[in-house]
Amino acid sequence: MTADAVSAPPYRVSFTVTVDDIVAYLRLLQRKLNLIGTALGLLVMSIGGVVALITEDAFTGVWTFSVGLLFVVLANSERLDRWRVRRSARSLIGSSSSFVFDDNGIKVDTVAGRGRIPWTDVTEMIQTDRVVVVKRDRVPVVWIPKRAFASETDQSEIVDLITRSIARTR
Repeated sequence: MTADAVSAPPYRVSFTVTVDDIVAYLRLLQRKLNLIGTALGLLVMSIGGVVALITEDAFTGVWTFSVGLLFVVLANSERLDRWRVRRSARSLIGSSSSFVFDDNGIKVDTVAGRGRIPWTDVTEMIQTDRVVVVKRDRVPVVWIPKRAFASETDQSEIVDLITRSIARTR
């Protein structure tokens, strides 16, 4: 994991992909689905409580409540996501990723391929406390775990460059 951001581009960020990195990326992209899962779980839990009270059928009420609780737990826990990542993203785990940010765009070198993304193709940047994702329309084109930045200053400079570059091309 290295980053050599100084006070002016180009900025370089390199890292080795971990399960936690992929999970952070997935959680960001699936945040609406997780909210829906939580809402459905709470609804089913409520229905379970109502069924138990109205029908005086404790078994059905507890069963329905338990299914709703399972929805809430799975939507708000990374346990299922980690299992899915370990099963389906084996080729990514442990691979190297490198990005160079300059005034013309982003140079990408990952296990998925190499290329250059001009700033005119970048439309959005979203981030959480764990990951930064750069998008072209609705499609993620770059994701970098925040742990890959050498410092908060380096992270801030790169995020500022991305933000300025998106604004400049609109």
